[in-house]
Amino acid sequence: IVTKKEAGSIGIDINVDHIAVAHIDRQGNLCKQLILPMKLKGKTRNQRKHEIAETASKIIHECVHAHKPLVMEALDFSDKKRKQRYQSKGLNRMLSEFAYSQIIEAIERKAVYEGIEVIKVDPAYTSLIGKLKYVRDKGMSVHQAASYVIARKGIGYKEKILREYRVFVKEKQTQTEQWAAVAEKIGKASTKECQFTAILALFR
Repeated sequence: IVTKKEAGSIGIDINVDHIAVAHIDRQGNLCKQLILPMKLKGKTRNQRKHEIAETASKIIHECVHAHKPLVMEALDFSDKKRKQRYQSKGLNRMLSEFAYSQIIEAIERKAVYEGIEVIKVDPAYTSLIGKLKYVRDKGMSVHQAASYVIARKGIGYKEKILREYRVFVKEKQTQTEQWAAVAEKIGKASTKECQFTAILALFR
C-alpha cells in the first residue's frame, strides 16, 4: 500500500456519463475536483471496456500522485438503498442499466496493481447531503458535492444537519435517522430550491 489517510483521501461519485472526483486533505478540506467524462452510450462492448479502463487509470493516477486512498460507495442496488442514495427514479433506472460493476472492477483491479487502498463507505443520503450542504457553499455540481461527501466519509468525517433543517429532526435520532427525516421532507426538491430555505419543503 503506497497511500496513507494522513494525506487525506480521494472520493469518487460514479454516474452514467462521468465520474466526479474530489481530493481532500486530512482536515476534510477540498483541495481539488475533477470531472472525468465516460462516453459509454452507443459504444461497442470493446469500446466501452477501453473507455472504462482509461477512466480507471486516470482515477488511480490521481491517487498515486497524491499518495491518498480512494473512497467509493458500497452500493446496494435494492430499491431501498437506491432510494436513499439518489431520491430519483429516473437516475436509479439509468444507473441500473449502465456498466457499474465493470467500472468498479476496473478501478479495483488497477488499485491493487498500483498499491492503492480502496475504502468503501455507506452510500445513504450522500447526494442529498452534498446538495444541501456544499453545492451553493462551494460552487459544485450535485455530483461533485457527492464525491466530496464520499471522500470525507472515507476518513471518518460526519455530516451534521444544517441549522435550517433541524426543524425536521429530533435530537435523540441518530445522524442517519436525522438525514432520513430531512430526505422525507425535501429529498425531491430541486437543487435550486434547496439553496433557499427549508421552509419551502413544507409547501411541497
